[in-house]
Amino acid sequence: MTLTAWIAIAVILVTVYCLIKRFETRLVLFTAGLFLCCIAMKPMAALDQFAKSMANASLIMAICSSMGFAYVVTTTGCDKNLVKFLAAPLRKLCKVRNFSKRPSEA
Repeated sequence: MTLTAWIAIAVILVTVYCLIKRFETRLVLFTAGLFLCCIAMKPMAALDQFAKSMANASLIMAICSSMGFAYVVTTTGCDKNLVKFLAAPLRKLCKVRNFSKRPSEA
């Protein structure tokens, strides 16, 4: 394998480590991608791909719709009720499967 491939593997391992350690996800992924593009001698490739994907009309509509929904739900205070409603099946699953207790306690 070439030196570039070994550096890419190292970057991926460092990225996984940083994600496990709960560093800011967007910053870690952006930095790793930009670093990989610089290693490949194409530093503008990351920004070109970002611009290309942001020009997709369906993506822009999805982002704007989800941002509007999040704003309205947060402003009206419904976000707490929405989380409670969506988490209810998980609570039922925990009661049925007895996940709330450790195996030694059950």
